[in-house]
Amino acid sequence: MFKRYSLVSLYFLISIALFSQFPSTLTIQGDITTIKCIPQQKKLGQHLSKEMDMYITAFQKQMGVYPDEPVTVILSPNADWYEKHTFGKREIVQQANAFYNKRDRTIILRTKKNSSGLRGLKQVFLHEYIHYYIDSYIANAPLWFHEGMAVYFSGQHNFNREVLFTYSYLFGDRASLMEMRRTYPESKNDWEAFYAVSSLAVKTLYKEQKPGFYKFWYIAEQLKSQGKIVHFSKLFNATFFMTTSAYDKYFENIQKNTFLGHLFGVLASFVGPLLTVFLIIAYVRKRKEYKLLTKRLDEEEQREESDDGGDSIPKGSGTEESTSTEQA
Repeated sequence: MFKRYSLVSLYFLISIALFSQFPSTLTIQGDITTIKCIPQQKKLGQHLSKEMDMYITAFQKQMGVYPDEPVTVILSPNADWYEKHTFGKREIVQQANAFYNKRDRTIILRTKKNSSGLRGLKQVFLHEYIHYYIDSYIANAPLWFHEGMAVYFSGQHNFNREVLFTYSYLFGDRASLMEMRRTYPESKNDWEAFYAVSSLAVKTLYKEQKPGFYKFWYIAEQLKSQGKIVHFSKLFNATFFMTTSAYDKYFENIQKNTFLGHLFGVLASFVGPLLTVFLIIAYVRKRKEYKLLTKRLDEEEQREESDDGGDSIPKGSGTEESTSTEQA
């Protein structure tokens, strides 16, 4: 009882701190989300509430698991407020457009004055919700799984990230999944590569180990309904029939094959246009040769006709003479 009271008090104090700079707050209650914002953001908040309920429901259907608790989302009233509440956090959080506060299970969005990039904001929203979703079921999920799930299922895993992965594989310092369990790369130049590898790792599980993937979330939900939250490594081992370290080794081959596939695609993209140009040049040359040959044949035919015309015998001359001679 005392523990529950302490948690409620802590949440209350955090809420006061979060909204200390809000002149007034507005709560927009959706089916899955609870959005808190200032009155000037009411229209944006209502739009996001409706859209994100739809986005989150679609994601939950993919997993086959539906958490009961709505997620609380705070729209930052201005840039200064957001910077203040990310002060002291990791640089990757400070520069992000949103972050998930694991301590009070709240998502905070950096909002802009205009509605430009609204689609990107929805992706960011869903990205952070997936962090919340994972924490609802699993203890100690590694960072690569968190970010891989968030990037891949929010629609942020695209062709550019695949190209980035290929570049990173060729030129970067590749970290294993075991090295990506707890910390982000120190250099910000390696952050995007971290996201690319993480999302590829989750994509591989989802595409190539689909029965195990669905079983993973089904068991997680069953355990939660019993008041239990299982550790990631145990759940992973029970559903994918391999340890996380074994998957790390398996994923090394997947990375190699993916790299070779993209490398072949890049080469093909260069060879294809070059081959087309070569064929066009060859065709033009053949056309020129054909035209020259036709012209030469025409000229020779004209010369032959001209030569035949000069040696011909006029009618009535040679024939008559030969006839009279023969008669004599």
